Order: sequence, then structure tokens, then C-alpha cells
Amino acid sequence: MEDSKAFNTTLVAKNWRRLYRNPELLLSRVYKVVHYPKCSLWEAKKGSSPSYTWSSLFQSRWLLDDEVRWQVWSGVAIDITDERWLPLGCPLIYREDLANDLGVKTLPIPQVQQDDLLYWPHVSNGEYDTKYGYVVARARADRSSPSSSSTHELPSSFWKQLWKAPAIQRCIELVWRGCLKILPVREVLRARGMDVDVLCPWCKVQPKSISHVLLHYLVVQRWWFASDLGLRLTEEDEFHEFSQKLVGSHDPQVVAAFCTFCYVIWEARNDLLFNGVETRVERLLQRAHALRPPKDEQRSGGNIRPLARSWQRPTQGITKFNFDATWLLMVDRVLAVWL
Repeated sequence: MEDSKAFNTTLVAKNWRRLYRNPELLLSRVYKVVHYPKCSLWEAKKGSSPSYTWSSLFQSRWLLDDEVRWQVWSGVAIDITDERWLPLGCPLIYREDLANDLGVKTLPIPQVQQDDLLYWPHVSNGEYDTKYGYVVARARADRSSPSSSSTHELPSSFWKQLWKAPAIQRCIELVWRGCLKILPVREVLRARGMDVDVLCPWCKVQPKSISHVLLHYLVVQRWWFASDLGLRLTEEDEFHEFSQKLVGSHDPQVVAAFCTFCYVIWEARNDLLFNGVETRVERLLQRAHALRPPKDEQRSGGNIRPLARSWQRPTQGITKFNFDATWLLMVDRVLAVWL
């Protein structure tokens, strides 16, 4: 799957290039006065209290700063000891015997006097290309964390099975966002630089992570047990790990039920957080059933089947106990019966 952070960096870097190419724009002139009045755009600093827009632009600058090259014309704007102006993309080395190897002697002498120009060396026209910029950004991200067990290591077969599930698109998308760790929960927002308390405002014990919101919170565990899937969850697995296990070991109808129930849990979380409305389990189950697509619109056909199987006679030599359980809402207790 596409790395959303690298993709965002690629698009924001295009706006940095626009500031450089069009210094006469009103936005370019405002930024010049506010952020770099005494230097060039490439020498600008982030500053002590930058705006959110300038911070985003500045953080994406490395993509161009590390890759662009100078096209030599007048040579006035180029620091030959620090800038990338040689054909091999490196600054000048003070050794005459290396001049030919570095391509210095192959540079043509300009016949027209004009300003030096920065160009993107990966395409023939020299213009910044977002497609190749994304490749560069992803390669750098992979190099910076080669041994991390990130969500990007989920196999392609997992994503294919997930997107083929016969569920409404927004339900699948929520699981996709959860596996990529881009849902706006406190732990994710804190990791992205926002000053928020990471503790869950309801349990006051665990960090409010994606796994906590969708799987581990005590009320959520009860909801999962009451769902068609009848899941009994623990706090061992991260959300993306649990999703991988479930998607890889069950049929598309079960995957669709999982995605749908994750979505209604997220809706219940938003109702409680923003509206102060608590969702009862009956309402949650009704909402999950209502979000099932009609049979003629299901991509895999059939009804969503729960994980629980019908009763089967045990094989000889094995004793089998039959039991059932229910959650008594009025007294907040679980009643179990076995035979």
C-alpha cells in the first residue's frame, strides 16, 4: 500500500518548487518578507514559531534539496564547493586529476548570459515529477527504518483479501486506515507532534491507541462478544496484527462482518467523544446489520456468517460440552450455561 506520509511529502514539495519558480507570486513575496527576508528560499530556516503551512513546506524541502541539480549559466548563484552542479551530482573536489572523472571538462561554456537554474535530474524536461518524487520519498523512509516491524510489512495478499470483502467501502477503508495507523486517536496525534494527553479519557489507564479504541477497551470487548462474530479478545495483539490473522484465516463474509463492526465501534466512539451520547449494545448490533450491503450488491454474495459453527457430533473418545452465554444489560453481568 501507498505510504501516505511519503505521498503527502511528495505533493507538498511541489508547492516548494512553485515558490522557487514563481518569486513574483503574492504568496512567494509574503513568505519572503516573513520567513527569509535576508536570504534565498533554499537558505531559509524554519524559525522559532512557524505557521503550520510553513512547517509543512519546510519539512518537505529535503526531497528537492537532496535531489535537484544546478544548470550552470552565469555561475553567480552557485557555491561550487557546496552545491550540486557537476554532472555526477557532487560539489567540486580540489584535485585536478579528478576533474575529468567528475565531468568538469564536459560542461559546455554558456553562450547566453542568464540566471542559473535548478532542475530535477530524474526526468528529461527537468521539471519536478511527483511520481518519481514519491519513489524517492518511499526509498528514504525504507532506509531510515529497515528493521522496524511496521504496518507496511503486511503482505499484499492481506490487502487484496481486505479490499475484496463484501462490505461497504467506508467500513473497509476504516480497517485500512487502522492498519496504517492513520486514524486520529490520541496516541497517533501525539506521535505527530500535537500536545495531547495520550491516556484514554474513559478508562484513565491505557493509552488511547487504535488497538485500544477498536479492540481492547473493556466495553468494546463486550461488544465484540455480543456481535455475530462472538469474539473473545485479549490485549495481546495490535490492531494490524489481529486484522492480518482474521483476514488471512476466514472467508470474505467474516472479513466483511469484522470491517462493519469496526466501523460501528468507531461511530459509537465519535458519538461519545463529540456528542456525549453512549451507545447501547442493541443499537450497535442494529447499526451493524443495517450496514450490510444488499445481496445483489455484495461482491462475494451470500450472507455474513458468524465465526461460531453449528453443533456437530464429537468423534469417538472425545467428550464435548455445549454451552451458551449472554450479557445481562440491566445488571451488567454475563450469564453462562453449559450442559
